[in-house]
Amino acid sequence: MTVSETIKNAFNQLKTWQKALVVLVIFSLIVSPFIPEEEKNKEDEATRKWNERKQEVTRQVKKEEKPMEKAPEKSTVSEKEETVVPLEKPAGFSIINQTSMANYKHTINIRLEKKRTKEELEKIAKYLKAQVKQKFERVLMLYYLPDMLPGEGAWATTHYEGESLSVRIMDFMAN
Repeated sequence: MTVSETIKNAFNQLKTWQKALVVLVIFSLIVSPFIPEEEKNKEDEATRKWNERKQEVTRQVKKEEKPMEKAPEKSTVSEKEETVVPLEKPAGFSIINQTSMANYKHTINIRLEKKRTKEELEKIAKYLKAQVKQKFERVLMLYYLPDMLPGEGAWATTHYEGESLSVRIMDFMAN
């Protein structure tokens, strides 16, 4: 059996997607010598700049990442007035975890004991937002029922963009 027959037999045994991949690789090997050197350098420069920017952002996030401090449970600053207003902790929820991304976004995953109304979620959101001492452009809160796992779709969300609160209940996520 000749080399070309062996290659032909091996190629015929491949699945369609594997054949497409082989053709693509062969095509790129054939075409690559004809790409002008300056085009290759542009791609290398763009890749280098992208990697530098990615490393810079990663360093900044790591530098600014701080563990959340446990805040007092009964006081906050009112959004409209600059005076301290008592704010009691709503019942029936616990914090699963919290993550922050620089000064841009703060995410809180919350376990609810049972389904809540929109008004109850607003109270929880206001309470939790008041506990976040650092200023973020967005504060996102994801609510999970007892039988739900974080990261697999929340039952409801509340989020602040600046001081504007949005509440969404996605009841179809619950079993």
